[in-house]
This record gives sequence, structure tokens and C-alpha cells, in this order.
Amino acid sequence: MTEHSTTSVPIPEPAPAPTPNAAPEDAAAHWRRQYDQAARRARLLATTTVVATAAAVAAGVWGVQAQQAEDPAGGGPFPAVAGQGPDLQSLFAEDGSIDPEALDELVAALPDGGPPIEQLVQFLEAQGQLTADQARALLDALAEQS
Repeated sequence: MTEHSTTSVPIPEPAPAPTPNAAPEDAAAHWRRQYDQAARRARLLATTTVVATAAAVAAGVWGVQAQQAEDPAGGGPFPAVAGQGPDLQSLFAEDGSIDPEALDELVAALPDGGPPIEQLVQFLEAQGQLTADQARALLDALAEQS
């Protein structure tokens, strides 16, 4: 046979409820208090949920607006095409030569980790923003600069 220990485990007592002999007004008041407390908790939970949802939506809208403020044209791999960075036409003088200082500004304005500037020149030529002669002159100037 196995020996069992007889340790007593305290059992928590439930919330006091009205006794069966209590007046009906006391029982009704007890349950009314319980209902009011539960209703108050439910209203608090609903209010907290609405406030948290509104805060999350506001944070999302703020984040999108902040991102658009930093990059209004949508960015992409070619910021000069998206309306940012130096004006490419300002690189060229009337005689078709390239201003070295403006070229340095263009190279400095390109994002790190972006596509090589040669791809940018080819893209701009394909889009018609640079002529073939301008693209060739720009690529030659970049080669001399390197």
C-alpha cells in the first residue's frame, strides 16, 4: 500500500453572495453592483480599444506623410529623374561641355548603394531627357573624373 500525506490545501472563498434568508432587496442590490462593475469595465475596455486604434491610425498616417515629405516624388533608384537632385541640363554649357563642379554635385547627390551613374545616364537617354551626344559627353566626363 501506498502512504498518502494529508496536507490541507486552502481553498479560496468566493465573493460573498447574499444569503438565502436575506431580503430580496439585498440580493437585488448585490447583483446590481456586480452588473454595474462589469458594465464599467466593458466601457473602459471599449474606450481603451478605440483610443489605441485611433493612435495606431494616426501613427500610420504620420509615418506615411513623413516618408512622402522626405521623398515627395516617390524616389526610386534614380532620384534625379524623380525630381530630386541637381538639374541635369545645368551640367551642360551652351557649347555642350560639362561643368566639373556641377558633375561633382550630381555624383554627390546620388544615394549610396544605388545603381551606377552609367545606368542613370543610359536611363535618362532612353527617356529622352538627355541626347545621345549629352549622354556620351557625360559618360566621358565621368570616366575622366574616376
